[in-house]
Amino acid sequence: MAKDSNERIVNAATRLFAMRGYHGTSMRDIAREVNLTVATVQQHAGSKELLYREVFRRQYEVEHNIITSSLEAYKQKGGGLLYYSAPLLRQLLKDIWKKLIDRFRDSPELVRLWTYRWLESNEPTLDIDQKYSMSLYQIELDAIGEAQQNGAITSSRLEILIWLSGFAWLQMGFFTGRNLIRDFGESDPFGPRSIAAFYNFLDRYVDLMIDFDDSANIRTKEGNL
Repeated sequence: MAKDSNERIVNAATRLFAMRGYHGTSMRDIAREVNLTVATVQQHAGSKELLYREVFRRQYEVEHNIITSSLEAYKQKGGGLLYYSAPLLRQLLKDIWKKLIDRFRDSPELVRLWTYRWLESNEPTLDIDQKYSMSLYQIELDAIGEAQQNGAITSSRLEILIWLSGFAWLQMGFFTGRNLIRDFGESDPFGPRSIAAFYNFLDRYVDLMIDFDDSANIRTKEGNL
């Protein structure tokens, strides 16, 4: 029963923080949403700040699993050549990013949740971005960095960092710009045609991001294949 109540509280808090932001949501609002008293919500979740942090910790956990499971799958797929093959690394990034896009498409409230997170001034939780968002970037940066050390790609770390952070803004821009897309005559901004066009754009984006030397593209520690 306690676990069920915790889930209901966190899910309700996620919806309300997405709709109203941190400052626009009270513990009373959350309690009303789940038909519990404020005291009961506090007993399960603690303060509003702790509940807010739990909401983002869960978002991080889902995205962390997407990235790490994809990384492990490509390590196996590549037979040990992931960090020696720029095309394989490119495909890994494309697959990860498309899964993240699908996640936002299937859960559009996440766009509002993160938009409020960036726009609101909330001193006690300023470390959320560094703790969660930056750690997700770091997984991809580490993978790309290892490929750089092996000579698989020639893009600099600074270039890669700029391109990776750019993806987050591209993703948010695509979903928050839906009204503008409608103004241009697209009846369903998130329909198959729009999503496919965005995927094609991301394919080109990653291809430009990951530069490599064809003559030294795939190597092993023992030598060229």
